[in-house]
Amino acid sequence: MPVQWRREINRFLNMLRAVINVCLILTGNLVLLAQSGSPRADAVAMVHFDFGKHDLRPDADSVLAAFYARHGQRDWDSVKIVAHTDAIGTLGANEGLSQRRARTIRDWLVQAGVDSALITLDWRGELDSVAVNSDDHGRQLNRRAEIRVFLGQRMSRIEGSVRDSTGRGIPAQIVVHGKAFRDSTTADTAGRFTMLVPDSTVLGLDIFHPGYLYTTEMFKSGTQRSRALHYQPRPIRRDVTFELHRFYFVGNQAVLLKHSEPELVRLLRFMQMNPTVAISIEGHVNFPNRPRVSRDSWEFDLSFRRAKLVYTYLVDQGIDPARLTFDGFGNWHMVYPEARVEAQMAKNRRVEIRITDY
Repeated sequence: MPVQWRREINRFLNMLRAVINVCLILTGNLVLLAQSGSPRADAVAMVHFDFGKHDLRPDADSVLAAFYARHGQRDWDSVKIVAHTDAIGTLGANEGLSQRRARTIRDWLVQAGVDSALITLDWRGELDSVAVNSDDHGRQLNRRAEIRVFLGQRMSRIEGSVRDSTGRGIPAQIVVHGKAFRDSTTADTAGRFTMLVPDSTVLGLDIFHPGYLYTTEMFKSGTQRSRALHYQPRPIRRDVTFELHRFYFVGNQAVLLKHSEPELVRLLRFMQMNPTVAISIEGHVNFPNRPRVSRDSWEFDLSFRRAKLVYTYLVDQGIDPARLTFDGFGNWHMVYPEARVEAQMAKNRRVEIRITDY
């Protein structure tokens, strides 16, 4: 998506947030936040910055001192610092400024006695505003850094990188999610990212960036289990095919299993992020150890209806039908033509996406 489009969409969303309900409950400069979809911190502070600056103002220093005096004697499992800017300046300059602001807060905490290994930094630039940027008051609210301290649940740090085939970093969007957890960040220009996630928990990680197929993976977090999370997304090319991950149907029905529904949301996000992509949605069934079925067979019709389910969802969510085609292939292209066990049969009941134009 072009930078200008991203900026205009962000400005619209900021205005919408302000109109609907942007509620900052202020006590001095301390604020209790409840960010939808993100892990709830046990203690939160917020400090504000002057325009274009990353050094602490006297009032910000006082806020940090009061916050640390109140909570610093407790056992901190982890700390996340999320820094922001207003919308004055370029996206790149604001990203760099928010990064410097996050580092300023980290340095203050480390000097106060917090173990640097507990601290994770996240910088959002102007892309996560809490107020409109059309007046001084709104811009001041956006020039902020949030300090989130986690006590109740032990958190662990994940680190990784997203790079293309030449080793160049991709500033991709990273979404990590679990049954009771969801958070996101953006890789830096070198493709590096780091996040705090619940310890010893099975999580999913999704990677999105314009011009690339999205990537998704399940992993288990844990301080006792070090794992390098390095990704090389495939670039979008005409006739490239990819399978919808963990996208399973009820046997003999065009009914999607409940735990497979999030994959539809990922595909939708991919289509929205790449508005020039056109795809073919191709359905398949499990009918192993038999000859190829005919087009007028029940099995072929089932594969057609499974593909149509995906098509209908995308159209209902606003994707132009001109970008979509769908068809069924019966048992012509089974992953396991001689499937014997349920795991193999589930793989045969699938939908694949083929890029038809880009």
